[in-house]
Amino acid sequence: MLCAFKYGQGQVYALSYLVSKPNVRRDDTSLQSSFFLPLLTYDPPEVEYKYYEYQMALLGRLLFAAAGRSSNVSAGKLTAAPGNCQVELQAVQNQTAQLEITLRDKFSQVVATRNQEITLQSGSNQTTCELPLPVLQGLHFTDVRVIGKNGVEWWGSAVFDHAAAGKILDISLEQRIYRKDENLSGTLTCQGAGSPQVRLLDTYGNEFARASGTEFTLPLADCRTPVCWLEADLLAPDGQLLDRQRSRVELYQKPDRRIFNIAQGWPGVSEKGQLFLLDDYLKQLKRFGITCTSGSSSSRDTKAAEDIIRNQNILYLSANNNISVGGKRPYDVKVKPQSKFDLLRRPCLSDPEFRARLDKEGGQLGATWPYGVLTVAGPDEANMFSEWDGCFSEHCQKEFRRWLQEQYGDLEALNRSWCSDFKAWDEVVAMTAGEVRSRPSFAPWVDHRTFNDWNRAEAHRLLVNSIYRTDPDLAYSLSGTSETNPTNAWDFYQLMPHLKALASYTGEQTIQHRCFSPHKLLNMPWLGYDSAYSHLNAYILNVLFRGATGLNIYGNFNITPDYRFSPRGADLIRALDNYRNGPAEAITRSDWYAYPIAFLYSPASIKVDWMLNLAGVQRSTINGYKLLVEDASLNYDYVAYGQLENSDILDNYKILFLPTASAMSDREIAAVQKFVQQGGILVADMQCASFDQHGKPRTAPGLQEVFGLTGSAELQAIKGILRGAPETVNNLSLNGLQLDVKHVETGLTATTAKSLATVEFEGRSQPAVFVNEYGKGLAVYLAASAAVTIGDWQEMRYARNNAANMQLCNEFFAALNRRVGISALAKAPDLPATTLLLRQQKSACFLGLVRNAGQTANMDPEPKEHNIYLRDNWHIYDLLKGKYLTYGKEFKYVFAPDTQSAFVLLPYKPEKLSAKVSGRDRRWQVEFLLHGQASAWADHLLRLEVFDPAGE
Repeated sequence: MLCAFKYGQGQVYALSYLVSKPNVRRDDTSLQSSFFLPLLTYDPPEVEYKYYEYQMALLGRLLFAAAGRSSNVSAGKLTAAPGNCQVELQAVQNQTAQLEITLRDKFSQVVATRNQEITLQSGSNQTTCELPLPVLQGLHFTDVRVIGKNGVEWWGSAVFDHAAAGKILDISLEQRIYRKDENLSGTLTCQGAGSPQVRLLDTYGNEFARASGTEFTLPLADCRTPVCWLEADLLAPDGQLLDRQRSRVELYQKPDRRIFNIAQGWPGVSEKGQLFLLDDYLKQLKRFGITCTSGSSSSRDTKAAEDIIRNQNILYLSANNNISVGGKRPYDVKVKPQSKFDLLRRPCLSDPEFRARLDKEGGQLGATWPYGVLTVAGPDEANMFSEWDGCFSEHCQKEFRRWLQEQYGDLEALNRSWCSDFKAWDEVVAMTAGEVRSRPSFAPWVDHRTFNDWNRAEAHRLLVNSIYRTDPDLAYSLSGTSETNPTNAWDFYQLMPHLKALASYTGEQTIQHRCFSPHKLLNMPWLGYDSAYSHLNAYILNVLFRGATGLNIYGNFNITPDYRFSPRGADLIRALDNYRNGPAEAITRSDWYAYPIAFLYSPASIKVDWMLNLAGVQRSTINGYKLLVEDASLNYDYVAYGQLENSDILDNYKILFLPTASAMSDREIAAVQKFVQQGGILVADMQCASFDQHGKPRTAPGLQEVFGLTGSAELQAIKGILRGAPETVNNLSLNGLQLDVKHVETGLTATTAKSLATVEFEGRSQPAVFVNEYGKGLAVYLAASAAVTIGDWQEMRYARNNAANMQLCNEFFAALNRRVGISALAKAPDLPATTLLLRQQKSACFLGLVRNAGQTANMDPEPKEHNIYLRDNWHIYDLLKGKYLTYGKEFKYVFAPDTQSAFVLLPYKPEKLSAKVSGRDRRWQVEFLLHGQASAWADHLLRLEVFDPAGE
């Protein structure tokens, strides 16, 4: 608001207002304001004046005038000086009113208030109000409101500058980011009377250091916040405050890895807040538990805004660097390729100049790094595509040939694999999917895709090593991770050694992240997305138990333009409050409790299955095996191709699933053979090991001896019925089973295997489920898509027509578990659509029961008491409700459709917690002692809250 004046019989209001806020990432102002606000500078000289209050009030006056709503006081004038203010008012008619006067200092702190009754006569009215003489140096604001029986009739504000007996002219400090093991030194320049005193305050207003005089050195060690304030006072002999100046001090502080950090991931932490209200906006945002912001380009803002962010104790989680391996679409999407040689990656990961840049520039970190960060943020949703056959640049072709020589050793071996006749390595060129589909070997395409997997992982190795040379404590993080597909180069076995942090999406990849990472991951998955409470609550508990150490919030819809919470924003707060301040930290400090069950992770099979049009079959097969495992209250790991080839990792497992594992190397096959010979159980299905790791068909499937089969397996997409045989083989039975299947494998004949089921299709019948004893172990082979059927059922496995079949499958898997001695630590057999997850921390176990509310709403709609059975006796605590339940091998708990629960299982019962307080002045110590009888203690997390005498 600039001014208001009469023009003829009308009124003119001149104003300016904000339509967009500055975007520090570009030179334009492209971030649109979501509502009508007055224009305020984004680099204010002094935000503490809160002058936005007046602009908003003037805007209100305009709106009332435009609506034709006039008050009895048509105009007014206010002047102020030390000790008084003069008010001149124009009244339309006689009226009695209250004059409310507030005097504020330069910090907007109230110095004095006055209320007096005035009688207004029609026409001009003048009054003088006496006010206390201010003592503090500097600007003072006098606010006046005229209040009648219908409310505020008029308001105004005036400012005056008060000259005190003494003033602080300058605070001289070195402007930099200080470490907390340093001292802060500086000088004051003062004028006139007064004794100078300085003190340091954290952002909560707690004083932690003080000194007297114009020169000072103060310790920073006791500051708990990322910013502190040097407050310099000039005191009169009687102790009155003559002047006060404040100087902001930046401190180095990383987010605390010990707590459950929550970041506002997108949009940026300040993007939806206006600068003059940013404090208020961030206070609302912190209601979600926000402790940090990404620090990436999307979270950067003007300096004034970034100061306010850290003033609110919101820390930078990450820094940026100047280079990455590539974003969501690392190629020119506008180019329509005329040939495969137009499929060029940007950046080309084989370009020597780009590799040199990765090695050099990876460690050139951005502006947030000096403040203290945990990670370097890589791109979001990188390589998020499903079909792209590049790169065919000259650099990639040259590097591809070098890589092939390492894989094959000589050209003759490559020609045998590719079914080619190259005369020299320089002739070797990869093929696209379209080129290779009709050839006798998929190797010219599979090898190129596998090379891209390696090349992308190698680029990350160069980048991360550069970061480590700058700061070895940093973790490189990728956001918006993808499930592995044939062309996206998300091979987690190769990538995870270079990634100590993730802001991941979820799915099977979550298990792969955990299994292939040699590090304790800093993993902050994404949540929000305007989801309902039931989904959010289940999601948080699920990711916590699966290894999340924090969360990233996605959503610009959680806070409305008037800074209230949207309904789904309130849902998110409610869900997060279940886990914040204790429960989440207790879970994150524990480790995954693993059963000896594993699935094979085979990117080569993913590629070949895709080429065979079996990508959907493979996904459903994984889902089918997953349901068998989780319905048994168990869990599983992933083991990768390289682990089978280069280690004895299968010694840790008793059951191994090969879900549509069509492509396996000879060394993988040998490891699996050894696993079964030594007593392991192998479960596999259609096309198992029919190709080698390059995508060349084998003359016979590679594990036939283990399965006790012979012949050449031919897969047909054809409908059939799988029927269980009445016989029992090796204490296994499928008698009574009747499943619809959509794929059948023909051409297999049993040698030593025995059949447990047959498949009927096109008027004929053949064995379809084989069991074979091999060495000390057992192999099960499915020559029909039974696992696909189960995986596609999902909640329909509880339907009347499917429940009996599902029960037979579960009993079959239970028999396999009994054979190798696997038993669940906890079971909830009558609790449908519920996954049991386990973690352990020394002698304690954490049990999470995650319900799929989308499924339970129909099948288990009412709150009901269910039994939970434990393998051993435990003291049982409800973690989320914070109470002791019982002791034993069984307990009851009431579950509604959307109940998510977590329990702590302890072998002992803590009896009491005692505290001893000692200390004096500003230093106090609290010693806690947990009493109980325990042979082996778990680590117990204490939450301490400190209140002042007023209870605050």
